[in-house]
Amino acid sequence: MRSSLFAIALLFGASSGRSSLDYVRYSDPARRYSIEHPSNWKRSDGLGLIDIRPPQRISGARITLERLPVGQDAPSTKEQFVERLLEPIGTVKSLKKRKHVMVGGRKALLLELIETERLRGEHGEWLPGPLEETFLIVDAGRDYYVLSLSGVGESVRQARPEFEKVASSFKLLP
Repeated sequence: MRSSLFAIALLFGASSGRSSLDYVRYSDPARRYSIEHPSNWKRSDGLGLIDIRPPQRISGARITLERLPVGQDAPSTKEQFVERLLEPIGTVKSLKKRKHVMVGGRKALLLELIETERLRGEHGEWLPGPLEETFLIVDAGRDYYVLSLSGVGESVRQARPEFEKVASSFKLLP
């Protein structure tokens, strides 16, 4: 496990600093997968989705893990998901990194995006930014999983070591 954590850290260009947080193992109710996440982060479960948010000291970042496709609006393949994700490239976002990696013994695609234009909210207010997003799209046969980190500025940099740990702990269950 240490070597896979180190390999994931190298993929992200992270420092060799290790997190000192305690982690808990989570398995989805259908027993399809398991991950480890920081014990002091708040986890919310939804239909095919878990949302993990850090404590207030690094608020503004979030990690999500989603099993797709779920629902009629979800892209039915990982290729369609990636195509939809990359649509705003060149207009309001840029692609920082695209790389094929292994996550949990499965082929995955790593994508890092960053906003290039300031965006306004629904009431015309300027949104904080730029939004930074990292996606790991993991092949799982008919399904696929999307593990993501999103946030603004320092919150993303502070949450990245935990994201790497979550990614390195991802396992599909038999």
